[in-house]
Amino acid sequence: MPDTTDTTDTTDRATLRHQLMWFPHKEFKLERTRIKRESLRELMLKTLYTQGALRGMEIARLLCVPFSQLEQELVGLKQRRLCAVVGGAGVGGYEGMDFSLTESGEARAADIMSARPYTGPVPVDLSEYVTSVEEQTLDRLPVKPDELRACLRRDMVVADETVDQIGAALASGGPLLLHGAPGNGKTLLVEHLAGLLGDGVFVPHAIEVDGQVVRLFDERVHRPVLEGEEAHAAYDSIRTKADSRWVFVHRPFVVVGGELDLSMLELAYQETVKVHEAPLPLKANCGLLLIDDLGRQRVPPRDFLNRWIYPLEKRIDHLTLVTGKKIRVPFRQLLVFSTNLEPAALADEAFWRRIRYKVQLPDPTAAEFRQIFEGQCEHAGIEFCDPAFVHLMRKHYHDRQRSLRACHPRDLIQHMADFAGYRGLEPRMTDELVDQACATYFVE
Repeated sequence: MPDTTDTTDTTDRATLRHQLMWFPHKEFKLERTRIKRESLRELMLKTLYTQGALRGMEIARLLCVPFSQLEQELVGLKQRRLCAVVGGAGVGGYEGMDFSLTESGEARAADIMSARPYTGPVPVDLSEYVTSVEEQTLDRLPVKPDELRACLRRDMVVADETVDQIGAALASGGPLLLHGAPGNGKTLLVEHLAGLLGDGVFVPHAIEVDGQVVRLFDERVHRPVLEGEEAHAAYDSIRTKADSRWVFVHRPFVVVGGELDLSMLELAYQETVKVHEAPLPLKANCGLLLIDDLGRQRVPPRDFLNRWIYPLEKRIDHLTLVTGKKIRVPFRQLLVFSTNLEPAALADEAFWRRIRYKVQLPDPTAAEFRQIFEGQCEHAGIEFCDPAFVHLMRKHYHDRQRSLRACHPRDLIQHMADFAGYRGLEPRMTDELVDQACATYFVE
């Protein structure tokens, strides 16, 4: 299951307007889109068929189209006796009236459902989506060295050399490989980088191409900037009569690890609803995609890497619809690979040339390890004890020739706190608690 992370939680109206660098249509007009009127009428019939009687404004909300653009089609369905007014208030015209299918309308809707059962927001045309990605993509993420250091060092210790290497990789806009021993903060580092993604983006609920529907918006990946009443208040002067087939979301941050397989990189066709589900790279467009634990998947890593040779070079991917037709879609996200294995064991030199930046996160030095330990003690509210730290380093690292890992301080301190809590004592850093923590943490 892909994971996501937050980037920002509050957006006032002025900031929101500033963030709208690309907006599909300031005022939705049916003639500006490639929506076929017959397709719109069919979707209205299917919505009434699956939902039952609905008020005009509710039909518009479910289709994400302003009612003013639906009214003519709804009147047409009524005149053809496929639907009828069954109640509601006449104030505001048809928008406040309740509609239900007639007997002939139900028969027509049932026929449509058997062939094209998709219901939901009106899809946008693939060409509109391609334009949106081109306008909103993050081809590069230029950050100043001080800004990057402040971001990465909030709860990490990262050497200046490593920070500079990552900064250059972000400025290049190309893919990045992070490698090194487990526990040195590769995943945490990328989570911090996600905080630099900045402004939100518009993502469509669904895409239509060659008569097929691809569902793109995924609430597990795409987190709306504002929701509920807060969203209505902030958008009141922006979204009036706007194209709400698009959702303004935080830039996607998608994390997928050992569960990744090749099928997650392709369109997934759902036979029951006859709809395609977008693959992870498509959902991550205009954001960041982290392939974590590369080499731990059930298929050889070379198969994954070879699948991406063309997209990495051309920034375009080819996906296959259930009809067999291939479509071109944007491959425009910051792509980061992370692995605990030796890169040379995963792919040959020819492939790694396509990954322009390979950055190693080494084990911390003794001085860095102490700095991390002191910081974690402060975070946990435990007083750092120099004699106990010397005891830890001598007995459990030097004598056992154990490698230092950046995650050890956090985990060992938590173990000490657990033992103290079990005994009803105030957590402290002592030789005895250090020994007990190490005995239950390390595998000899």
